[in-house]
Amino acid sequence: MENSPRKHSLTYEGNITDDLRSFLCTTLRQSTIDNIPTAKRVSKLITFALELLDNAQRYSSNGEVEFDWYVEGTKLRISVTNISNEANVNRLQSAIAHVKALSHEEVVEEYRKKMLDLEFNEKGGAGLGILQMVKQGAKDIRLDLQRMENNGIRCSSTVTAEIM
Repeated sequence: MENSPRKHSLTYEGNITDDLRSFLCTTLRQSTIDNIPTAKRVSKLITFALELLDNAQRYSSNGEVEFDWYVEGTKLRISVTNISNEANVNRLQSAIAHVKALSHEEVVEEYRKKMLDLEFNEKGGAGLGILQMVKQGAKDIRLDLQRMENNGIRCSSTVTAEIM
């Protein structure tokens, strides 16, 4: 067991509330500290989970999420799935595509501009959370979509990052 990569995970399925997000934040922090005491970026990594959960809570059609925090070795994968509508999914897709097309320097500069200009829209931070995740070391942000029979869209947002 000593030579195999360390693994730990936390999965949740159900309603998402502000209180639950706070509880998950505390649980994830302690779990990571207990299981990976050499982890250096715990607070930043937890902000990734909180950003994905906040988006899912804000844009979910039914208030429910599926959340998965999975660590293996030095890699972290956070995935949040919710049901949303076409407009919200299109906005998220556009924000992710935009940020993926930027260099790291462009991400930092755009983040700085948005913070200075307080450029927000009626739905929130105009992609600020995605910029922040990439700026703070998210290696991959992926969006997987599945159309539902009721015109809803099952939207899975996944972020991959290094723990160290």
